[in-house]
This record gives sequence, C-alpha cells and structure tokens, in this order.
Amino acid sequence: RATAALQAGRLIGFDARFATGAGLVQIDDKDMPPIRVDSAGAEAAWDEERRTLLLRTLDYTDGATRMRLQGELMPRNGDADWRLNLTGRDAVLKGVTPADPVVRIDTIEMAAVGREGGLVLDRLALRGPDLAAEVGLSVGTPADRGGLSVRANGAGTGVRPALRVWPDLVVPKVRRYLVENARAGTVESFALAIALSDEDLRKSMSGGPIPDESVDVRFAIKDGELRAPEGLPSLVGLSIGGKVTGLGTSLQAPTARAPLPEGRELGLSGGAFTVSNFWPDDTAAAIAFRIQGGADAAGALLNTPALRQVVGVELDPATMKGDIDLWVGLTLPFRDVPTVADLP
Repeated sequence: RATAALQAGRLIGFDARFATGAGLVQIDDKDMPPIRVDSAGAEAAWDEERRTLLLRTLDYTDGATRMRLQGELMPRNGDADWRLNLTGRDAVLKGVTPADPVVRIDTIEMAAVGREGGLVLDRLALRGPDLAAEVGLSVGTPADRGGLSVRANGAGTGVRPALRVWPDLVVPKVRRYLVENARAGTVESFALAIALSDEDLRKSMSGGPIPDESVDVRFAIKDGELRAPEGLPSLVGLSIGGKVTGLGTSLQAPTARAPLPEGRELGLSGGAFTVSNFWPDDTAAAIAFRIQGGADAAGALLNTPALRQVVGVELDPATMKGDIDLWVGLTLPFRDVPTVADLP
C-alpha cells in the first residue's frame, strides 16, 4: 500500500507499507546456496523539508533469523547519487548449520552510498555477545573493473559465529571445510581484503584460477577444536593462524592436544599446512607436525578404529612404558583426501 501527494509536479508527501510472503532468492553461483525468506516488510515516509525518505521499519525473517532495521535514504547527498544509513538492535541470526545455536546481535550499523553508478557499502558493523565484525564492500564503480571489492575485520569473535557471517562466495572451499570441522574457538584477529575484476569473478565461478593477490585473508584463532576424520581424536586447545590467498594457503599451528580414552593425551606442536595452488585437480597439501607424549597414549591412539586396521594388532596401553617424540611429514591430495588405510 502506498499514498503520494504532489504539488506543482513535486513530491511533498509519501507513505508506503510493503510486505512479502515466503520465497527463495537464487544467486547464479554454485557456491552460493539459495537465500530463504519467510517474510519481509517495510514502512517508509517522505520528509519533504529534509528531502529524505524515512525508513521507519525494515523487517526480515528466515527461520530463527529475526532482524528489524530503521534508517534514512537521502537522494543526491553531496558527492553521492544517494546515501543510506541503517541501524538495528537485538537481532538474531540462525546458526551456520541447523545444529548450531543462534547468533545474537546487540547492534547493527550500516552506511552505504550510490556513487559513479555503483554501490559502496562504507561500513556494516555487527556487535554481540560473541561477535564483533566490520565489513565494507564496493561493486559496480569504475574502480571495481566490473567486479567487486570486499574488506572485513574482526576480533574476539567465536569461531562458529564468525563462520555464520563469512559470505559463502568468499574462499568457499576453505569456508566449507571449517563449517564442517571447526567446532569451537575464539578468533583473536581476522582481516580480509578481496579485489576481483569481472574476469576474476567469472573464473572463480567456473573453477579458477584467480590472481594470487586478489584475495588476502589473515587470521589467528586460540582455544580451537578441530574435528578429525574417521574416528581419530579431535584436536583441542588448538592455536592456529595463517594466510589464505587467491591461489593457496599457509597455516601454522604452534600447539594442540589430542585427548584419548581413559584420560590419556598426546601433545602436538610445530604444525604446518601448505597448499601452493588450490585450483588444479591434482593439487597437494604439505602437512607437518610433532607428536609428544607417553607411550601409553600412543598405544591408545593406535587403538582408535581408524588406525587399528593399519596396525593390524590390538595394543594394551596399560602395558606400554616410556615416551614418544615423533616428527611427521605428509603430502596428500587436497581435493580427495585418502583414508588412513590408504596413506603412503
């Protein structure tokens, strides 16, 4: 519903209310899932004296996601074609997977402008009990070369909430792995810078490669928990940091622990994970780490279902004495990781 008033061909009054039902928004990219909308609505009014559209409410729901924003849209503001400011409080985002708890957001602040035929998101700031992040974006301006630019940073944010606000299109292979396997931790620092031309975007959607310098992601995580495959023990107390670029990644994990049955534990240190180029089908990952602990803990590790078939015998950790100190180095396929039984 909308009503408008004109005087001498000039808009002097405008009130509008819009609402939609459920639906899907599909973006043409294999790494971007459909965006579900349960309901959305808006109420707006024109302030002729200030030449500003007052956005009284902007509502959006999707499952557990609940968001309400208010703000102003100002046409022809300074050097901008238009300027949009929005704020919101007490929003809720559904978890990164259905099994994750919701992410609570205390405050939302957004400032965007239309400039040189494009959209520039100057600032989107999210603050909550377990989330602190800021994002900026530019798309469609001459400087974007037909593509887009994104920057983001955060600190003191939980790993799972951070994955919730990590866009699906940004380094999707790394994001997908972390969503499946990074179970806990705190992101001490995070910085992302992306600059993709139209050609780079097309390559990223069709299997790459993209320029190395087009993506720069740097992060540091403490107290992390990483799920291991095939019944191997998870890694806890994990400290990890590193860099992801348009071509590859280099990660370092100074410390971690591997809890085992009956209170036993192995310590890991000096971890490194390197992929020089994500894109070829036969690309490989170089992995290195050090294992230290009691021989009984090593026996408990070898008794795990994943390793027992390799060892071929069942060990009794209680009878094993002494300590172990091993350096391990592996080169494994990045795309199709072999089972433990097939490791070289």
